Amino acid sequence: MVDVQRIEQRKARKRYECQLCGKAILPGCEYIHETYKHDEGFRTLRRHIHCDAMLDAYNSEYNFDEYYDECEVSETLWSELCKQICDEEQQDECSIDDLYACELCQRKLLPPSILGTAKQSVIDNDETL
Repeated sequence: MVDVQRIEQRKARKRYECQLCGKAILPGCEYIHETYKHDEGFRTLRRHIHCDAMLDAYNSEYNFDEYYDECEVSETLWSELCKQICDEEQQDECSIDDLYACELCQRKLLPPSILGTAKQSVIDNDETL
């Protein structure tokens, strides 16, 4: 059984890894910090704002009540949503590794009210800039 203790938005003071996409959460960027208790003890999860928004959309879309497995979420989003959303040309650019940053997937899955924040999160955490 999983018991969520705390979910909050924080600003990174150091580099972390996003539990969903596996990419860096860069210092100075906002991220979601979640602590929960399960049978083996406490666990802390850190997620990009845009990854967390995609996770919430996934949970809403599939009425997923139980706690998620990060790999399962990514695989389901990729196989059931992204392949349907992205046309053949875009699918070459949109891989399971970059799923959470895919602009077409974000536009399809996220509500317009948070789309701008999600896009900014992708930009803020892009190490290639």
